[in-house]
Amino acid sequence: MSVSTPPSFRTEPFHISAVLGKSVKIYLDLFVVFVVIALIFLLPGAVTQFAFGAWPAPVSPKPGAAPDLTGVWASLLINVLLQIVGGSTLILLSFQKLNGEAGDVGAAFRRALSRFFPVLGIFLLVWLFIVIGIAVGIVVGMAFYLARSHFTPTVSAEAFSMIGFALAFVLASVLLIILACMFSVATQASLAESLGPWASMQRSRKLSKGERWRIFGLLLIAFLPMFVLVFASTSNGAGIVSPTALSLGGLVVNLLWMPFSAAFSAVLFHDLRLAKESADKRVTEQLLAS
Repeated sequence: MSVSTPPSFRTEPFHISAVLGKSVKIYLDLFVVFVVIALIFLLPGAVTQFAFGAWPAPVSPKPGAAPDLTGVWASLLINVLLQIVGGSTLILLSFQKLNGEAGDVGAAFRRALSRFFPVLGIFLLVWLFIVIGIAVGIVVGMAFYLARSHFTPTVSAEAFSMIGFALAFVLASVLLIILACMFSVATQASLAESLGPWASMQRSRKLSKGERWRIFGLLLIAFLPMFVLVFASTSNGAGIVSPTALSLGGLVVNLLWMPFSAAFSAVLFHDLRLAKESADKRVTEQLLAS
């Protein structure tokens, strides 16, 4: 099955308001289906996290007992793998909606499974770049601190350490923002165009070129509220709410946000391709091909 330019939305240049509007429309139109699918893929991971004491607000199976680190890592791995498949399924359902089709959950799930390893490869490569970006920031900050002897002796070592830390933080943050914008549609490209991990990342780099400031603005608008909600649902400065209730709150936030993130991701790829390659070309050539 191929996906052509959807008839339900007016084709126009890449705009922040258009991306957000389409994302919200898809999210609301498929809300029940989206939440049920998200629950199916999030619940097993949440259960294993609870069992091994790896919830955001740490919960140990036995009061006062330390979490089993092996179990913690195993539960986090299960959670990541399930979210890759679940997120891919939701993105593919969003592509179907963009094409004006009735959602075919079975076809989307089969496609998600068939693209699991390429998407996992993208996930690992992006994290590798993130680690490199953080490392570069740390190295620059340490180099600045170690070079303090070449500056005036009136500046204290503590001041240099603070400046070095700030420099490392700023540099690492800038690099991470660039990476986030550059590879923002890599997963979508892999799902829609059957590309491998590196080819998907290069495809994303090409599509995002010239639009990264808008993408950065979109990421801020779309995901900053989620980070605030997650922080609020997993922090307990007053000690009023129990850790279990906080963790359940984090799960609910994730349950509601995962579908919107998928809809947003699909629309972002869709609109970038329309803006870059004209409305006369298909959004994908073999989306959900059997």
